[in-house]
Amino acid sequence: MMIITLLPFLLAARFDSGQDPEVWKRGAEVTYFIHNHATKIYSNDHGKSNHSDMSFDVQTMLTCQSIESKAYCFYHDTQVKSTYLGDSKRGRSEIKSAELDIWTKKTLQQDAITIDFTKNGMSTVWVGIEVEPIGRNMMGALAQPLDIGLDFSSALTGNFERKVNTSRGNCHSKFLVTRSPALSHQKKLPASLFLVARPDEDLIRPIEISRMMEMDGDKCDDRSFYYSFFMNRENRHTKDTDVDIKFNSFENFMTISNANFTSFSKVKVSINDHRDKSKYVIDESASLTLQKIEPMLCEKDKYNEFNRDCSSEEINNYAG
Repeated sequence: MMIITLLPFLLAARFDSGQDPEVWKRGAEVTYFIHNHATKIYSNDHGKSNHSDMSFDVQTMLTCQSIESKAYCFYHDTQVKSTYLGDSKRGRSEIKSAELDIWTKKTLQQDAITIDFTKNGMSTVWVGIEVEPIGRNMMGALAQPLDIGLDFSSALTGNFERKVNTSRGNCHSKFLVTRSPALSHQKKLPASLFLVARPDEDLIRPIEISRMMEMDGDKCDDRSFYYSFFMNRENRHTKDTDVDIKFNSFENFMTISNANFTSFSKVKVSINDHRDKSKYVIDESASLTLQKIEPMLCEKDKYNEFNRDCSSEEINNYAG
Protein backbone atom coordinates (compact mmCIF):
# COMPACT_ATOMS: atom_id res chain seq x y z
CA MET A 1 0.00 0.00 0.00
CA MET A 2 1.37 3.41 -0.98
CA ILE A 3 1.08 6.26 1.53
CA ILE A 4 2.10 9.89 1.10
CA THR A 5 2.25 12.73 3.61
CA LEU A 6 0.20 15.86 3.01
CA LEU A 7 0.98 17.66 6.30
CA PRO A 8 3.82 16.15 8.37
CA PHE A 9 2.66 14.42 11.60
CA LEU A 10 -0.96 15.36 10.84
CA LEU A 11 -2.51 14.33 7.53
CA ALA A 12 -1.66 11.63 4.99
CA ALA A 13 -3.25 9.72 2.11
CA ARG A 14 -3.48 6.06 1.05
CA PHE A 15 -3.48 5.45 -2.67
CA ASP A 16 -6.36 3.56 -4.23
CA SER A 17 -5.71 0.10 -5.61
CA GLY A 18 -4.67 0.08 -9.24
CA GLN A 19 -2.18 2.95 -8.94
CA ASP A 20 1.16 2.18 -10.61
CA PRO A 21 3.91 2.36 -7.92
CA GLU A 22 6.48 3.27 -10.57
CA VAL A 23 4.61 6.50 -11.37
CA TRP A 24 4.78 7.58 -7.73
CA LYS A 25 8.33 6.39 -6.95
CA ARG A 26 9.61 9.94 -6.35
CA GLY A 27 6.67 10.89 -4.16
CA ALA A 28 3.79 13.25 -4.75
CA GLU A 29 3.01 16.93 -5.19
CA VAL A 30 -0.05 18.25 -3.37
CA THR A 31 -1.70 21.41 -4.74
CA TYR A 32 -4.05 23.73 -2.85
CA PHE A 33 -6.16 26.62 -4.12
CA ILE A 34 -6.02 29.74 -1.91
CA HIS A 35 -8.31 32.77 -2.08
CA ASN A 36 -7.63 35.77 0.15
CA HIS A 37 -10.16 38.63 0.31
CA ALA A 38 -9.88 41.79 2.41
CA THR A 39 -11.53 45.16 2.85
CA LYS A 40 -9.83 48.29 4.15
CA ILE A 41 -12.38 50.71 5.64
CA TYR A 42 -11.44 54.09 7.10
CA SER A 43 -13.17 54.72 10.42
CA ASN A 44 -12.63 58.44 11.10
CA ASP A 45 -13.44 61.65 9.23
CA HIS A 46 -9.79 62.55 8.79
CA GLY A 47 -9.09 59.25 7.06
CA LYS A 48 -12.19 59.36 4.86
CA SER A 49 -11.40 62.87 3.64
CA ASN A 50 -7.93 61.84 2.44
CA HIS A 51 -8.29 58.19 1.46
CA SER A 52 -10.64 55.79 -0.28
CA ASP A 53 -11.89 52.52 1.16
CA MET A 54 -10.78 49.52 -0.88
CA SER A 55 -11.11 45.79 -1.37
CA PHE A 56 -8.39 43.34 -2.24
CA ASP A 57 -8.32 39.83 -3.71
CA VAL A 58 -5.55 37.36 -4.37
CA GLN A 59 -6.03 33.90 -5.83
CA THR A 60 -3.11 31.52 -6.08
CA MET A 61 -2.12 27.87 -6.17
CA LEU A 62 0.25 26.45 -3.54
CA THR A 63 2.04 23.23 -4.50
CA CYS A 64 3.91 21.28 -1.80
CA GLN A 65 5.98 18.17 -1.32
CA SER A 66 6.31 16.89 2.25
CA ILE A 67 9.51 15.14 3.37
CA GLU A 68 9.91 14.08 7.01
CA SER A 69 8.97 17.12 9.15
CA LYS A 70 8.98 19.70 6.36
CA ALA A 71 6.79 20.77 3.46
CA TYR A 72 8.56 22.36 0.48
CA CYS A 73 6.10 24.65 -1.32
CA PHE A 74 5.81 27.33 -3.99
CA TYR A 75 3.07 29.69 -5.17
CA HIS A 76 2.05 29.83 -8.83
CA ASP A 77 -0.81 30.88 -11.14
CA THR A 78 -1.32 33.96 -8.96
CA GLN A 79 -3.92 36.64 -9.69
CA VAL A 80 -4.08 39.90 -7.69
CA LYS A 81 -6.62 42.72 -7.88
CA SER A 82 -7.18 45.84 -5.74
CA THR A 83 -10.40 47.84 -6.13
CA TYR A 84 -11.31 51.26 -4.76
CA LEU A 85 -14.76 51.49 -3.22
CA GLY A 86 -16.40 54.74 -4.30
CA ASP A 87 -14.51 57.69 -5.77
CA SER A 88 -10.74 57.63 -5.57
CA LYS A 89 -9.36 60.62 -3.67
CA ARG A 90 -6.10 60.67 -5.62
CA GLY A 91 -5.59 60.77 -9.37
CA ARG A 92 -2.70 58.33 -9.30
CA SER A 93 -4.21 55.96 -6.73
CA GLU A 94 -5.43 53.40 -9.26
CA ILE A 95 -2.10 53.43 -11.09
CA LYS A 96 -0.20 52.93 -7.85
CA SER A 97 -2.61 50.17 -6.88
CA ALA A 98 -2.00 48.34 -10.18
CA GLU A 99 1.76 48.66 -9.67
CA LEU A 100 1.39 47.27 -6.16
CA ASP A 101 -0.65 44.33 -7.45
CA ILE A 102 2.15 43.48 -9.89
CA TRP A 103 4.68 43.71 -7.04
CA THR A 104 2.49 41.43 -4.89
CA LYS A 105 2.33 38.72 -7.55
CA LYS A 106 6.06 38.94 -8.21
CA THR A 107 6.83 38.72 -4.49
CA LEU A 108 4.66 35.64 -3.93
CA GLN A 109 6.20 33.79 -6.86
CA GLN A 110 9.75 34.99 -6.25
CA ASP A 111 10.95 32.00 -4.26
CA ALA A 112 9.90 28.72 -2.68
CA ILE A 113 9.04 28.37 1.00
CA THR A 114 9.77 25.62 3.51
CA ILE A 115 7.31 24.97 6.33
CA ASP A 116 8.49 23.23 9.50
CA PHE A 117 5.82 21.14 11.23
CA THR A 118 5.46 19.73 14.74
CA LYS A 119 2.73 17.35 15.89
CA ASN A 120 0.56 20.39 16.68
CA GLY A 121 0.90 22.07 13.30
CA MET A 122 3.10 24.68 11.63
CA SER A 123 6.03 26.07 13.59
CA THR A 124 8.26 28.07 11.22
CA VAL A 125 8.00 29.24 7.62
CA TRP A 126 11.36 29.68 5.91
CA VAL A 127 11.87 31.87 2.83
CA GLY A 128 14.96 32.77 0.82
CA ILE A 129 17.10 35.59 2.22
CA GLU A 130 16.75 37.54 -1.06
CA VAL A 131 13.04 38.09 -0.35
CA GLU A 132 12.47 41.29 1.63
CA PRO A 133 11.10 40.81 5.20
CA ILE A 134 7.60 42.07 4.42
CA GLY A 135 7.45 39.64 1.49
CA ARG A 136 8.42 36.77 3.79
CA ASN A 137 5.59 37.76 6.14
CA MET A 138 3.12 37.80 3.25
CA MET A 139 4.20 34.39 1.96
CA GLY A 140 3.91 32.91 5.43
CA ALA A 141 0.53 34.49 6.13
CA LEU A 142 -0.99 33.09 2.96
CA ALA A 143 0.05 29.55 3.94
CA GLN A 144 -1.38 29.88 7.46
CA PRO A 145 -4.66 28.01 6.67
CA LEU A 146 -2.55 24.81 6.55
CA ASP A 147 -2.02 25.09 10.32
CA ILE A 148 -4.37 22.52 11.91
CA GLY A 149 -3.14 23.10 15.47
CA LEU A 150 -4.09 19.64 16.81
CA ASP A 151 -2.72 16.13 16.29
CA PHE A 152 -5.78 14.18 17.59
CA SER A 153 -3.66 11.70 19.56
CA SER A 154 -5.64 12.14 22.81
CA ALA A 155 -9.14 12.30 21.32
CA LEU A 156 -10.79 12.81 17.96
CA THR A 157 -13.61 15.11 19.06
CA GLY A 158 -14.29 17.47 21.96
CA ASN A 159 -13.13 20.79 23.38
CA PHE A 160 -9.40 21.54 23.51
CA GLU A 161 -7.34 24.48 24.79
CA ARG A 162 -3.64 24.97 24.19
CA LYS A 163 -0.88 27.32 23.22
CA VAL A 164 -0.55 26.96 19.47
CA ASN A 165 2.79 27.37 17.72
CA THR A 166 3.02 29.88 14.92
CA SER A 167 6.08 31.19 13.13
CA ARG A 168 5.84 34.32 15.31
CA GLY A 169 4.97 33.03 18.78
CA ASN A 170 2.51 31.02 20.85
CA CYS A 171 -1.09 32.06 21.31
CA HIS A 172 -3.75 30.52 23.57
CA SER A 173 -6.42 28.98 21.36
CA LYS A 174 -9.70 27.18 21.92
CA PHE A 175 -10.80 24.33 19.66
CA LEU A 176 -14.10 22.55 19.17
CA VAL A 177 -13.91 19.36 17.08
CA THR A 178 -17.07 17.55 15.97
CA ARG A 179 -18.09 14.90 13.43
CA SER A 180 -20.41 15.92 10.62
CA PRO A 181 -23.69 13.95 10.51
CA ALA A 182 -23.47 13.94 6.71
CA LEU A 183 -21.34 11.50 4.75
CA SER A 184 -18.63 12.71 2.39
CA HIS A 185 -19.54 11.84 -1.19
CA GLN A 186 -16.88 13.90 -2.94
CA LYS A 187 -14.27 11.68 -4.60
CA LYS A 188 -11.84 13.26 -7.04
CA LEU A 189 -8.46 12.27 -5.60
CA PRO A 190 -6.44 9.10 -6.37
CA ALA A 191 -6.09 8.49 -2.62
CA SER A 192 -8.08 8.54 0.64
CA LEU A 193 -7.08 10.97 3.38
CA PHE A 194 -6.52 9.92 7.00
CA LEU A 195 -5.16 11.39 10.24
CA VAL A 196 -1.61 10.26 11.02
CA ALA A 197 -2.45 9.82 14.72
CA ARG A 198 -5.56 7.74 13.87
CA PRO A 199 -4.79 5.74 10.72
CA ASP A 200 -7.73 3.36 11.23
CA GLU A 201 -10.31 6.12 11.66
CA ASP A 202 -12.62 6.27 8.64
CA LEU A 203 -13.18 9.89 7.61
CA ILE A 204 -16.22 9.25 5.42
CA ARG A 205 -17.98 11.42 8.01
CA PRO A 206 -15.85 14.59 7.98
CA ILE A 207 -14.41 16.08 11.14
CA GLU A 208 -15.06 19.80 11.65
CA ILE A 209 -12.57 21.94 13.58
CA SER A 210 -13.48 25.38 14.93
CA ARG A 211 -10.62 27.42 16.40
CA MET A 212 -10.56 30.81 18.10
CA MET A 213 -7.39 32.57 19.20
CA GLU A 214 -7.50 34.68 22.37
CA MET A 215 -5.68 38.00 22.10
CA ASP A 216 -6.42 39.65 25.47
CA GLY A 217 -3.96 40.10 28.33
CA ASP A 218 -1.12 37.57 28.31
CA LYS A 219 -2.91 35.03 26.13
CA CYS A 220 -0.46 35.59 23.25
CA ASP A 221 3.30 35.61 23.77
CA ASP A 222 3.95 37.44 20.51
CA ARG A 223 1.50 39.91 19.01
CA SER A 224 3.19 40.27 15.66
CA PHE A 225 0.63 40.18 12.91
CA TYR A 226 1.80 37.23 10.89
CA TYR A 227 -1.77 36.13 10.11
CA SER A 228 -2.81 39.14 8.01
CA PHE A 229 -1.47 39.04 4.46
CA PHE A 230 -3.07 42.37 3.52
CA MET A 231 -1.94 44.22 6.65
CA ASN A 232 1.64 43.29 5.85
CA ARG A 233 1.25 44.48 2.26
CA GLU A 234 -0.33 47.82 3.22
CA ASN A 235 2.39 48.58 5.78
CA ARG A 236 5.39 47.49 3.74
CA HIS A 237 7.04 50.95 4.03
CA THR A 238 6.02 51.90 7.58
CA LYS A 239 8.24 52.03 10.63
CA ASP A 240 7.17 50.68 14.02
CA THR A 241 6.68 54.25 15.26
CA ASP A 242 4.48 55.21 12.28
CA VAL A 243 1.45 53.11 13.19
CA ASP A 244 -0.33 51.43 16.08
CA ILE A 245 -1.63 48.01 15.06
CA LYS A 246 -4.18 46.06 17.08
CA PHE A 247 -4.84 42.43 16.25
CA ASN A 248 -8.52 42.13 17.19
CA SER A 249 -9.43 38.55 16.37
CA PHE A 250 -8.49 35.37 14.54
CA GLU A 251 -10.85 32.48 13.78
CA ASN A 252 -10.47 29.35 11.70
CA PHE A 253 -12.79 26.57 10.54
CA MET A 254 -11.55 23.36 8.90
CA THR A 255 -13.12 20.21 7.52
CA ILE A 256 -11.19 16.99 6.92
CA SER A 257 -12.76 14.02 5.16
CA ASN A 258 -11.45 10.99 3.31
CA ALA A 259 -11.86 12.97 0.08
CA ASN A 260 -10.82 16.56 0.85
CA PHE A 261 -9.29 19.11 3.21
CA THR A 262 -10.58 22.69 3.45
CA SER A 263 -9.67 25.59 5.72
CA PHE A 264 -11.27 29.02 6.19
CA SER A 265 -9.77 31.80 8.35
CA LYS A 266 -10.92 35.29 9.36
CA VAL A 267 -8.78 38.02 10.89
CA LYS A 268 -9.58 41.59 11.92
CA VAL A 269 -6.93 44.27 12.44
CA SER A 270 -7.27 47.94 13.49
CA ILE A 271 -4.60 50.44 12.44
CA ASN A 272 -3.95 54.01 13.62
CA ASP A 273 -1.57 55.83 11.28
CA HIS A 274 0.24 58.64 13.13
CA ARG A 275 1.61 60.14 9.93
CA ASP A 276 -1.75 61.48 8.68
CA LYS A 277 -3.93 60.71 11.74
CA SER A 278 -6.07 58.26 9.77
CA LYS A 279 -7.65 55.15 11.25
CA TYR A 280 -8.81 52.09 9.37
CA VAL A 281 -9.91 48.49 9.89
CA ILE A 282 -8.87 45.50 7.80
CA ASP A 283 -11.32 42.60 7.63
CA GLU A 284 -9.63 39.67 5.94
CA SER A 285 -10.64 36.13 5.07
CA ALA A 286 -8.63 33.30 3.52
CA SER A 287 -9.86 29.98 2.17
CA LEU A 288 -7.75 26.97 1.22
CA THR A 289 -8.96 23.84 -0.59
CA LEU A 290 -7.05 20.72 -1.56
CA GLN A 291 -7.18 20.56 -5.38
CA LYS A 292 -5.09 17.62 -6.54
CA ILE A 293 -2.43 15.05 -5.73
CA GLU A 294 -0.04 14.28 -8.60
CA PRO A 295 3.17 12.26 -9.08
CA MET A 296 6.45 14.02 -8.40
CA LEU A 297 8.34 14.44 -11.68
CA CYS A 298 11.96 15.28 -12.45
CA GLU A 299 11.47 16.93 -15.83
CA LYS A 300 11.90 20.67 -15.42
CA ASP A 301 8.86 22.76 -16.38
CA LYS A 302 7.77 26.34 -15.82
CA TYR A 303 6.10 25.64 -12.45
CA ASN A 304 8.10 22.84 -10.87
CA GLU A 305 10.33 24.52 -8.31
CA PHE A 306 11.30 21.10 -6.89
CA ASN A 307 13.13 19.88 -9.97
CA ARG A 308 16.61 21.00 -9.10
CA ASP A 309 17.93 17.38 -8.96
CA CYS A 310 14.51 16.37 -7.51
CA SER A 311 15.06 18.14 -4.20
CA SER A 312 14.55 21.63 -2.82
CA GLU A 313 17.63 23.81 -2.54
CA GLU A 314 18.64 25.21 0.83
CA ILE A 315 16.46 28.03 2.18
CA ASN A 316 18.03 30.55 4.51
CA ASN A 317 15.52 32.68 6.34
CA TYR A 318 12.11 32.38 7.98
CA ALA A 319 8.91 34.28 7.28
CA GLY A 320 8.86 37.14 9.71
